[in-house]
Amino acid sequence: MKTSVKLLIVIKYTFAVLATILLIPGFGHFIIGRFKKAFILIGVTFGMIMIMSIAIASSSELISVPREYSAMRNYIDAFLLQDRAEITFIYILKAAILSFALADILFSFVSEIRNKEKPNERK
Repeated sequence: MKTSVKLLIVIKYTFAVLATILLIPGFGHFIIGRFKKAFILIGVTFGMIMIMSIAIASSSELISVPREYSAMRNYIDAFLLQDRAEITFIYILKAAILSFALADILFSFVSEIRNKEKPNERK
């Protein structure tokens, strides 16, 4: 395989990893051409955010949110202490989705490199 082709593959997958990390899991899959997985990952991520937002919002009284900065800071601190389990669950889910997306991009990268190096042995 030519070095320029290999370099283009590396650049494409580097952008895919950066898009996944910096934007949202699934955007990197658009870059590498895996559109079905991209839509699934983006849908799962937005669904998780919506469900957890509803769960957190329903667990507190939003009418009691203060308007002053210092009182709001105290309210947020109390809210985070009260809903620590839900927030931890959000981070665990997001980490799992992000890990899956990055692992899938890595496996796709290795597969594409191997397929380009040995085109005669493809099944």
